Amino acid sequence: MFVLSKVGQIGMPPNPQTKMMLYFMPVFLTLLFLNFASGLNLYYAVSNIFSIPQQYFDRAAAPAGAGEANLTGRRQAGGGMRAV
Repeated sequence: MFVLSKVGQIGMPPNPQTKMMLYFMPVFLTLLFLNFASGLNLYYAVSNIFSIPQQYFDRAAAPAGAGEANLTGRRQAGGGMRAV
């Protein structure tokens, strides 16, 4: 999960909250998943492993600054979501 979060931050401006979550969430979820069934742990691990290249290629293909523009311009004045 750490690698997936780190790859997801490629091209994004630095954010202290995101940086804290980058280190906190893997530890928290590891402690949480210690008591879950092994099938769920396997599913979560495989899902994260297959998401790493997908996230990397998605971020590498996006133009510089595209993530910042998408985050700020999503909501319309009427409160609805518009297609990006």
